[in-house]
Order: sequence, then structure tokens, then C-alpha cells
Amino acid sequence: MLVIETVVTTKFSSMIMSWVNDENREGKPMKGSHLILSIAYVVLVCGCSSTLAGFNTILSSFFAGLFMSRQGRISKMIIAKVNYFLTTVFYLLFLFWVATEADLS
Repeated sequence: MLVIETVVTTKFSSMIMSWVNDENREGKPMKGSHLILSIAYVVLVCGCSSTLAGFNTILSSFFAGLFMSRQGRISKMIIAKVNYFLTTVFYLLFLFWVATEADLS
């Protein structure tokens, strides 16, 4: 099941993401329907695939990184948003949690 999902994900993702990148050139505003389609595909791969196939959810995020190309507007935008979330929210919460759990005595 995992091999089938990997092959299907890589085949469909290259078609979907290249179509979205071709339709939305640099310098033009991105169409909302294309943005929703690409985000929904990422959520589908990350959220539903592990539930349906019955494997670890961390492997789903590996799939998302596997099928996203390095070039293109969608990939750059998603990477920028994830990096922004990590630096503004996650790292602060992590450091606060570590500080509260540290035994300094």
C-alpha cells in the first residue's frame, strides 16, 4: 500500500504542481482557486494518507517534502510560510517549554 501511494503521489503531484506553476507566472497575482487546489493537495497527502493506509503520520510529512518541487511559486510560498511559522511560534513555544522543564538546582 505504501509503495502504491508513493507512486501515485509523485505522479499526480508533478502534474498538479507544474500546472499550477505554469498558470501563475512570476509577477502576476496568484489565482485563489489554484492556491486552494495546491494547499488541499498537500493537506490530502499529509492528513488523509496516513489515516487510510495506517502508517505513521510523520511519514506523511516526508511525502509532502518528497513530491514538492524546489522551484515554482507554490513551493517557495509554502516553504516561506512554514519557516515563518517555525521562527515566530514554534521556536518560542519550544524554548519556553524547555525553560520550564529545566532543573537548574
